[in-house]
Amino acid sequence: TLRRVAPRLRKLLRVARRKLHGAALRVADEEDIALSAMHSFCRGVQAGRYPKLDDRHDLWKVLITITARKAFGQLRRQKTQKRGGGDVRGESVFVRPGED
Repeated sequence: TLRRVAPRLRKLLRVARRKLHGAALRVADEEDIALSAMHSFCRGVQAGRYPKLDDRHDLWKVLITITARKAFGQLRRQKTQKRGGGDVRGESVFVRPGED
């Protein structure tokens, strides 16, 4: 999927994938995280939260930070006791061997 995505977004997808390593991706995957980060960034720009974006380097620092925090937030939500404490199995546990 990375080849079909805009080149600049690939960087955020790689960051999100690296941070989500080992997480169950049933609820949100790296694309969800990266798009959410972009959305949050755009809302933040509209609200004037980033007055010191002087160049491309500053922009990427902010985007990568937002993406990493969103990924960690997703991991934290997955591991809450309400969600099974990180010990949740998928639907495959209900399938018997030899069945589709």
